[in-house]
Amino acid sequence: MATKNKQPTSYHESSIWPNFPTTIEWLRLERNSNKRKNKLFEMKTHHKGLNATMILLSAVCIEGFLVECLNSFVVGKRDRMDELQARIENDFLNRVSKATFRDFPELFRVATGKSLSELISDQDLIEGVKVLIAFRNGIAHARPARYNSYQEIDAEEESEYELDGQYEKLETYLKKRGLRHGAEHIFTDKIADHFSSLVQKYIDAVMASLPVSHSMNHLVKYAYREMPELKKGYV
Repeated sequence: MATKNKQPTSYHESSIWPNFPTTIEWLRLERNSNKRKNKLFEMKTHHKGLNATMILLSAVCIEGFLVECLNSFVVGKRDRMDELQARIENDFLNRVSKATFRDFPELFRVATGKSLSELISDQDLIEGVKVLIAFRNGIAHARPARYNSYQEIDAEEESEYELDGQYEKLETYLKKRGLRHGAEHIFTDKIADHFSSLVQKYIDAVMASLPVSHSMNHLVKYAYREMPELKKGYV
């Protein structure tokens, strides 16, 4: 880049994650609307694709939200590199910009003194989000869902199916909550709805544990601005 060695005089960021909650809700409503119109819709590939997209967007929304939370702890320091505090904060921002989900607990510990698991009391919610992120990783890399079948030769009982490989932890989580049975695929409505329902719960839990931030409050309010209007016409 021609400007690589130049010091920026100002900057502007445009948040992406607040656009996803309404899109997730629209996908859910569109999916349900099409099911009523076409009983075969659930069997078609694009139905599974809608649910996979809902899962992807749910995970991306949470990650984007967490990045924004961490960024909100540093305000107005990026162009003052002559000060130690500014350099420390810029280093923190650079770490956040390159972070993966596994890095967030430590980054929140730096910012708040506590990791995410210490900030949020609902451990089931924490587990659900961790599984959602792992699920997203499998989908993002188009990993196939491999099912192992277990049945004794000549046995009369129905075969038992278990997911293996990339989705092994997902299998344990889903079965524990009664969200998958037998050879059921992993992109059912109930699975997509379960994971997408975690997004706002998680955002609310994190926001409740952080110092008041007008910028974050504004973004969260914006993210869920259109929910009532979306439901019109889909009753």
